[in-house]
Order: sequence, then structure tokens, then C-alpha cells
Amino acid sequence: MASPIAQSFQITSVNLAANDLAYNSTTQEYLASVSSTAGFGLGNTITRISNQGQIVQSTFVGSEPGIIALSSDGTTGYVALKGSPSVRQFDAITGAAGIQFGLGSTWNGAMYAEDIAVAPGQNDTIAVARRNSCCSPRHEGVAIYKNGVMLPATTPSHTGSNTIEFGANASTLYGYNNETSDFGFRTMSVNASGVSITSVATGAFYGYSPTITYDGGLMYSNDGRVVDPTNGLLLGTFNIGYGSVFASAAKWGQAYALSSSGVLTVFDQATFTPITTYSLGNQLNVGSGLSELIVGDNGDLAVRTTDRIYLLSAVPEPSTYFMWMAGFVFMALGVRKHRTR
Repeated sequence: MASPIAQSFQITSVNLAANDLAYNSTTQEYLASVSSTAGFGLGNTITRISNQGQIVQSTFVGSEPGIIALSSDGTTGYVALKGSPSVRQFDAITGAAGIQFGLGSTWNGAMYAEDIAVAPGQNDTIAVARRNSCCSPRHEGVAIYKNGVMLPATTPSHTGSNTIEFGANASTLYGYNNETSDFGFRTMSVNASGVSITSVATGAFYGYSPTITYDGGLMYSNDGRVVDPTNGLLLGTFNIGYGSVFASAAKWGQAYALSSSGVLTVFDQATFTPITTYSLGNQLNVGSGLSELIVGDNGDLAVRTTDRIYLLSAVPEPSTYFMWMAGFVFMALGVRKHRTR
């Protein structure tokens, strides 16, 4: 099913510098982790933003919140704290802060969360790609935490997965090493003892910057590569251009890329070819500050830059709008006729 076709986008600018941005389809809100530089009331918070661009609520969660991970049902969130070696749980519906727990330490010192993934169907269980803050390589292994307590089995440090994503269930975790030339795509098994690596594939993802997301049975990197996680093979690459941000929407069979010049391209996921483009450069002041592209509902998108968030609300094509209105009118007439009998 394709997303609603947009004639254009109505763009709302939210003057908020966020470290990370997530969309919660359960509440139809965006969640931003906001650094201390935002000042009193906004700094060091998880901030809920409506899809119209209004700040709904800001809740203090700890020092320098970063990466956000949401549960599959949209009720529970976790955020990495960059100002302390810990992770904070929060209620993704109300924003209320929950438990905070440390990630342990090695001879390199305290460990921080480089990435977080919530186990599907298990809101109390997360995987954390851990890092040190002193040395190279920074990777300190992947660990599983249940209710804030680390399970004993972890993956090795030094070479491993810096960016992680669960697959369709809580027993399989995937990761990519974007730190060393290994560039390995790892499949990991998760059970009551913790996590272990079962296979490593090379040549699928490549480079020092990509992060990965799981969507509709496939794995996507933010530089446009698509990999079958069952065998680690590259299926294709979207030509998104250097410096662009990318997001997939498997439920609509589409993918999106926004360039630094403000050109938004919609791709067909099956063929990797462009469907249409929108020139938004006169409405978006993105420059070289593009950080992230997020897919919302009904064809809506959000863009995170270094100093603000842009919400892109899809304006339907006239034909789509009139068909919707006609259906509404016929339904209303039918109801009126039924009532007057």
C-alpha cells in the first residue's frame, strides 16, 4: 500500500536543538532528547512534540540525553545519557521518567550507551551497544539489560556492533561495526543468559558512518543500502547523494531522501528508483546541518538539523482530497436518508 500522495508539504519549524528524534505512532507525537544547552525547562529533557509542531511536555531525564529507543507498542522508551554512564527509562505516553541504571565499567573506565534497541514484545528488556569515552577502539561489547540488570553473557569488546537493531522477534539482534575496517554485519542470538554472536557477514554495509534500522523484514543503512538480514547479502542501494538523510517506510513500499539543498526524493522500495521529487529548499534552511529524517503517519515526515526540527505535513493531491470529500458527502447523505425514513 502506497502512502498518501502529496501535492506539497506544509512545513512547521520547531526551534529546538535535539540530540535525537523518534516518532511514536501510538501517540502520533515526536519525542526529542534535548541537551543542556537549551536552558532551564527544556535542557536535559525528553520533549514531546505534537504533529502540528507544539511542544506538549518536557520531562527531565538526566544529564545530556542522546539516543532514544521505543518499544514496539509505543508505551516505553529508553534514552542514553551522555553526561553519565547510564540509561534512563521513561513512559513514552506521558513522558514520566522511570528507572536509571548504569552500564558497568572496564579497565577503560565507565561504559556509555552508543546505541539502544528494545526487545520486541518485551518492554523491560533492551540491548545496548556499549562504548568507552577514552580510547580507540571505543566499542565495549553488546549487553542485554532486563529491568536495569545486565544479563551475564555479552559480546566481545574491541571489534563488534556499534549500531544495533532487533529483528522481528526478541531472540535475534543485528549489528554493524562502523568503527573499524572490519565493517562486519553481525547476527546475534539473545536468550535468558544474554547475547552471543552467531555470524558475521562482510560486504553488505560499508564505511565508518552508517547506522542501521530494521523495517519490514529488511535492514537499511542511513546511506541508502538495503540488506537481507537472513543471509547478510546486499539487495540494492538507493542513490541518495552525499550528505543526504534517508528513511524507509516499508508499510508504504517507499523510501525517502532529503538532500542538503532541500530536495526530497520519494523512492519505490521494490525498484530503488525515484517516484517523485519535491524542491523544499526555499522552505528548509538545512545547509550542511542535516542530522536525521523521520517517517511519521499519513505521509508526514520530520527533519532534524543541528539547531531545529522541521515537521513536513503532506498536503494531498486535489484528486485524493476530492475523492475523500465525495466519500464523506455520500456517507453523510446516506445517514441523513436513513434517519428521515
